[in-house]
Amino acid sequence: MANTIQPQVLLVHDEKSLSTDYKDFFVKRGWTYDHVNDLQSGVERAKSNDYDIIITDMDLPNFEDFGFLKSIQDTKPNQAVMIVSSSQSTEVALQALRSGAVDFLPKPIDYNFLYESIDRVVRCLREDEVQEKLLKAMSSHSTTYRFSSADLESTPFIPPILNLLSSVGAIDPTTRLKISLAFQEAITNSLEHGNLELESIWKDEFLEDGTDKFFAVKRERLKDPKYADRQVVITVSYDSGILTIAIKDHGKGFNAPCSISYSKNSSDTDLYGRGLTIIFGTMDKVEYEDGGTKITITKDILNGD
Repeated sequence: MANTIQPQVLLVHDEKSLSTDYKDFFVKRGWTYDHVNDLQSGVERAKSNDYDIIITDMDLPNFEDFGFLKSIQDTKPNQAVMIVSSSQSTEVALQALRSGAVDFLPKPIDYNFLYESIDRVVRCLREDEVQEKLLKAMSSHSTTYRFSSADLESTPFIPPILNLLSSVGAIDPTTRLKISLAFQEAITNSLEHGNLELESIWKDEFLEDGTDKFFAVKRERLKDPKYADRQVVITVSYDSGILTIAIKDHGKGFNAPCSISYSKNSSDTDLYGRGLTIIFGTMDKVEYEDGGTKITITKDILNGD
């Protein structure tokens, strides 16, 4: 995250849950944060301040039924809420995301994931000016964008149509942000695991200098034309209230015997990890095709929950 971007953060945690590591995470980055001990104080503080992100502990008393999320949405819908929980349940994570949270982090907190999540939220919240310029250049409701791996890594991109839908009141700020984050997760998967052919297990392998293998290989492959010049093709369409985003990479894909699809009516929640949980928790339909090199995500804007 660029040093010029300073997220405004509210922590809603009881004092005991704020470990030294948790506090140091913010201090080391020069980020300030406000802190309250209970949910009601969190709602009151959110009403009187303009936070970018509210991070709350799902294990606090009176959190049942995600009423805290509804209270935030009713008062300041442009404030993103991230949930931290001791639960490892995918169903609980999906429920949190469907109730309005933009991310769900299980305990113990992985601070790399926390950093990446805050980074993506702030990027999505800060790109309005760039999006307006891109929106003026869009001539139809079906637009295709092409990026090389290197360009996509260096140029954050959110489909301009999300700004249009927000400006006309078709989606509220929370929905816009959640779709943006789901899109970012899909793009990251296509770039890193598709075009750059990176393996997740490399994040747990470290080189002699202490750098994890994943980011070391990523850095090298972004310099190698074989990987850096590969295209990611993004097709965005909006028709009769249905938003469809198709992302096609040019990697090797994965060994899928047929296309993999998921909808909110699906009962199978064992196919995906944290990143895909965010996508599935936000979008109405997710489909993998072409041997895993193409993902299509769909959202019913007019009738969505």
